Amino acid sequence: MISNNAEEIQQNRQYKFSQRHKVWRLLLNSHTLFFALFPPIALYAINIARFPGDLIFRSLIVLAIAGLGLIALGWLISRDIERSTLFASLILFFSMNYGHAYTGLQSLISEIGKLLGKEISLGISALGGHIVLSIIWIALTVLIYKTITRKEHRMQNAPTFLFLVAVTAFLIPTVRIVWRWGEIRTVLSENQSHGGIDLELTSNDDLGKPDVYYIFLDAYGREDILEEFYNYDNSYFLDELEGLGFYIAERSRSNYSNTITSLASSINMNYLDEIADIPSDDVLCRMVLAQSIDSSESIRIFRNLGYQYIAFSTGFTTTEITDADLYLKSEEIGLNPFESLLLRNSILLPIFNFSSFMRIPFEYPGYSGHRERISFTLDQLRLLTDVSGPKFVFAHIVSPHPPFVFDANGIATDQRYPFVIWDGDLFQGTYEEYIQGYSDQVTFLNKSLLMWLKDLLGKSPSKSIIILQGDHGPRSTMEWGSPSEDAMREGTAILNAYYLPGIDASVFYDEISPVNTFRLVLNSYFNADLDFLEDRTFFMSTGCQDFSYELK
Repeated sequence: MISNNAEEIQQNRQYKFSQRHKVWRLLLNSHTLFFALFPPIALYAINIARFPGDLIFRSLIVLAIAGLGLIALGWLISRDIERSTLFASLILFFSMNYGHAYTGLQSLISEIGKLLGKEISLGISALGGHIVLSIIWIALTVLIYKTITRKEHRMQNAPTFLFLVAVTAFLIPTVRIVWRWGEIRTVLSENQSHGGIDLELTSNDDLGKPDVYYIFLDAYGREDILEEFYNYDNSYFLDELEGLGFYIAERSRSNYSNTITSLASSINMNYLDEIADIPSDDVLCRMVLAQSIDSSESIRIFRNLGYQYIAFSTGFTTTEITDADLYLKSEEIGLNPFESLLLRNSILLPIFNFSSFMRIPFEYPGYSGHRERISFTLDQLRLLTDVSGPKFVFAHIVSPHPPFVFDANGIATDQRYPFVIWDGDLFQGTYEEYIQGYSDQVTFLNKSLLMWLKDLLGKSPSKSIIILQGDHGPRSTMEWGSPSEDAMREGTAILNAYYLPGIDASVFYDEISPVNTFRLVLNSYFNADLDFLEDRTFFMSTGCQDFSYELK
């Protein structure tokens, strides 16, 4: 009896040990999932101020499923869990980091060229670099796999080693994200206490509470700049606007030279040093300014006046106002901007570059979604007349800024490069392609805006305030490292057009800048009695907090 009990106890211990061993074995072999989740987490950690957090979820799910699929494939080949997870992890690691290696190879060759006194570059579409690196990359993957699987003791130690590497790699950006968000919350909390403009407003009885449409046109330049730099005659569009009753500020400049700083200033009716304590850290700076946009002074005032706040999705954290009373978002088509950037770092980069090199029609990931957001916004503007009650409509249309996704007739353009929104000397095409693409996109935008405006004002000419305003100018000549006076002049001269029904034209002046836009509106319609600020323009070539250089 005692012997039977001892045997039973021993069997139970062996069973528990066996179960714990299985759990531990599965845990160690979970390194594949950490390798799968690492690329999007790491990419988001360094772009936390650029993309909304929800843009990464789909890539996390897809890569986790891909990791499981690779494990299943490895199991079918080897019938061994350690070999199958090793196979999956190596494939994931090398395939998702190819773009980084290619960029590193480009930089290395460039540095060698400097040492030799020659300019050497692979070029964005050079196939030679891809062929060499692809061979090296595949050979390295196979070599590591064969080296580990050849020796039994290496296979026994591999799961533990890979688990530690994968978990460490995953935790570093994860901790960075958590720490960053904690830091961001602290800074945002401190900036919430900044005092606003204290007003006692009364509506002008003769003018009532007209709807307000603030149309923020990314990189839409002033008429004289389009003529000088692009040989583009924009007089027809501006004449049409004036015929509808618009005032065109012919010498207007943006107050700041990029989107987030320009919008934060205009929508808060003040210069940045008066809006918030701007941190020196670029990420924190962007998040503070994004908060100042999200809870802006002008929106607070209009909401207090009984206005409904309507905003559109842009795909970028800094101008996404998701807590608007009505937040309009198009259905995601194709990949979002974060996923497009993620794929540029992957093994798919040679495919993208090869199609560009061979001039094969190919829709790079990201363009369809960008095109859809612009079309959606323009289409939905026409439907907002049916929304009852006074409303403040904010639409940041990322056009005519690159990428140039429409031709002059609104037809989708063929794309030769991976999706990015860079301009200036970071623009991926040629100078001639920038000039043509920008001009065509202005033409398309003009047609779309005139259709909407004629429809809107035909229905209710006295019930809408409309502001068409560039956030900054175009940047065909911009060299970000050493911007010329002409480049800064081009990049800050903006379209600034006002439709203020019932208001005497004497309130306007040609130099009016965005910081005074809503001071003008509130004075004219709600007896605000706000002083106009001096119209000033600040330029920054990089970051968002360095705006010490003032243009004269």
